[in-house]
Amino acid sequence: MKLPTLRTLTLLTTVLAPAAVQAQSACTAPVGADRPWYWFSAEEVAEMSQCQLATGCDGRYLPPVRTWPGADLPLQQAPLHASADHSSMQGNAVSLSGDVVVYKGPLGLNAGSAHFDRASQAFALDGGVHIVLPEMMLHGESAQLSGADSTGRIEQARFVAFDSGVRASADLIERPTPQTLNLLGAEYTQCPPDSEAWALHAKDIHLDFETGRGVARDTSLKIKGVPVFYSPWLDFPVDDRRATGLLWPGFASTDGGLDISVPYYFNLAPNYDLTLTPRFLEARGNMMEAEARYLNPWSEWQLSTAYLNNDREADRDRWLIGVTEQGSIGERWSTEVDYTRVSDDDYFSDLSVASLNVRRTTYLDQRARIDYQSERWRSQLNVQQYQALANLDDTYRKMPQWSMEYLPVVRNLRPQPLFRADITEFDHDDNLQDGGLFITGRRTYGEAGLRLPYIGRAGHIIGTAKARHLSYELDDGVINDQPEVTAAQASLDAQLVFERNLGKWRQTIEPRLFYLYSDYEAGQEDQPIFDTSLRTFDYYQLFRDSRYTGYDRVDDAKHVSFGLRSRFYDQLTGEEKLSLGIGQAFYFDDRLVSLPDTVVAGTLTTDPNLLDSSIVIPGTTSYRHPGNATAAADGSQEQREEKYSDVATTLRWRAADNHWLEADVVIDRDDGRVNQSHLGWHYRDGRQTLYNFGYSQRRLTVVDSDDRPELQQLDASFSMPFGRQWKLFGRWHYDMELERSLETLFGVAYESCCWAVRTLYQRALEPDDETLSNDLEHDEAILLEFQLKGLGGLGDKLNGVLEESIFGYRDE
Repeated sequence: MKLPTLRTLTLLTTVLAPAAVQAQSACTAPVGADRPWYWFSAEEVAEMSQCQLATGCDGRYLPPVRTWPGADLPLQQAPLHASADHSSMQGNAVSLSGDVVVYKGPLGLNAGSAHFDRASQAFALDGGVHIVLPEMMLHGESAQLSGADSTGRIEQARFVAFDSGVRASADLIERPTPQTLNLLGAEYTQCPPDSEAWALHAKDIHLDFETGRGVARDTSLKIKGVPVFYSPWLDFPVDDRRATGLLWPGFASTDGGLDISVPYYFNLAPNYDLTLTPRFLEARGNMMEAEARYLNPWSEWQLSTAYLNNDREADRDRWLIGVTEQGSIGERWSTEVDYTRVSDDDYFSDLSVASLNVRRTTYLDQRARIDYQSERWRSQLNVQQYQALANLDDTYRKMPQWSMEYLPVVRNLRPQPLFRADITEFDHDDNLQDGGLFITGRRTYGEAGLRLPYIGRAGHIIGTAKARHLSYELDDGVINDQPEVTAAQASLDAQLVFERNLGKWRQTIEPRLFYLYSDYEAGQEDQPIFDTSLRTFDYYQLFRDSRYTGYDRVDDAKHVSFGLRSRFYDQLTGEEKLSLGIGQAFYFDDRLVSLPDTVVAGTLTTDPNLLDSSIVIPGTTSYRHPGNATAAADGSQEQREEKYSDVATTLRWRAADNHWLEADVVIDRDDGRVNQSHLGWHYRDGRQTLYNFGYSQRRLTVVDSDDRPELQQLDASFSMPFGRQWKLFGRWHYDMELERSLETLFGVAYESCCWAVRTLYQRALEPDDETLSNDLEHDEAILLEFQLKGLGGLGDKLNGVLEESIFGYRDE
């Protein structure tokens, strides 16, 4: 008797699995185990060392062990085996009956009877059909298959996909083409058999594996057997490919009432797509949001827009537009665009539920740049402005800024030329020419010189000498419209590295000396302040050649800084485990160049209501603190007449791979108190458990006052599993000085094999709250996202909140 051909057997195994057949997995059901749907509990799976449970699952499907000869061989290389109690052949007809068993490689088939017509390539199975594949199992009462065109049908069928957990049954499964399936009278779910939380019932389901989409008609969704949703037509994914269709809706409850968004995704082409999101805001009206993405060989673009016609509460139209781009042209050129603009200052406070963290943004960046970098040169052309929110003044526009820098080859004891140039055109809406208060014009900065380095394992010594030039061409309205200054600067940076072995550790002792001399040039008080502020003082500032960010001052200096650092390395891995540093600067002369006591967007301010510790000015590191009108840009007045600086210390300790500690502390040179400090502790165990704790403190200096108020803030956050299926996350950001919470966040997530839900409560201080009373305005929101696994995803609104609020959080 001639047995059925390989082509016919292969057809049997690909009716429900058009993808390539895989080899047998090490995670299989125990020999002889017979369970409905091959479902095993978590306790049983735990006894199998090769098996892992999916997140939140109390069990998993396990394929049966394939013990027949050649089960581990690839399909094309394995021998074909067939057996039956009875067999006969008459002409082209082959009949098998009584315990029909056919297997080849990883594929197996059982049936009560089988009939095969070699002429028409028709295959009929009856008496109960059981097909086992590495990735799925199929049962049916009878089947008719065609080897001529790889089509067929199976009656009273049910199947389960072992890895994904997708489980379905149907009165009839048809395969009209090799890439499509039709399920008539179907039930579809991804829940385990012993806990069927939801199931999709449909008159018919069409699955297209070529497009990656499924369409269900006359469909009802049942939760615990109770119908909760009906649709005459439903489109859903059958794999991970992008495809046009509805995404899961988002729900939120805010100060403005219920907020519902229903996104619809358009997969327009492989390199561009569009998502439209209608939103219903209970108190304000209907809103439309859109996000378009475009990818070409040189860049990636994203356009985001939103529009709310006639906000019922604000009585005006509200809108947002955002454009981002990142690109590269060849190996030397790169581009970037980041532009965001909104209709009004309160847009994010009123309308954004994607992230309350975004609501506290005080300036929206609007910039575009193009970079060029070769082996020796780096250049950038940049245009930039900001939209000020929270009742703040607009800042300067850079229209444009061009910079160039020479990148020398580092060779020991070889002079290296130094060159840097920056030309920026500063503009402002409220400029002097139009009767405003802001000076505008062009600023040109350049520096050139030589560096002589020696860098070795035992340390380094680097001598630098350069000239710095700063000039302006200011618009009409100022007394001196062309101020300029040129000054020489020289520095010597020397460090030694001593090493010793301490068992499993290698310790270094690294003393460092940094001498800086910069000429003093008078008359710089006539120069405007466009984008310059005093740097925050810390250990690393001891070894920089300027105490300012920006180029609006050519600062003078005659001092020497001493630092001592010790590091500990693991001898085996070379990993740095501990780093300690302490240092101080000693001044040979008074520092005469200074900034005004308080710099806000290029002008002075004495309004205490504008001085808020939560606001940072773009382009600077300036902080403004309530009630202290003369607090300096970095939180302390420049100490220009002192003989030595505060003592700066730093610590980095990586106690283990999953947790580390960092600390930066500045100690007052006179009274020994801590002037500023930052302490941070982080713990991360894989991607499941995450803890962060931070403390920041800064003493402020007020002119003509011995009182030094302090800024003190605590910031703690966590994300941790609670059992197998629950997860908690939260954050608390607290202002200790004003005794108020800046942000409170708490959320909980539940995930099982077939569904998941996440909810989050967040309360944050409004960015324009400038009062010092206890009756503060806060924004509040409750976000809810859910997923029926196998029908879509959670969305990304809540995920964005967590990633921005909890340091190190990443969605799994």
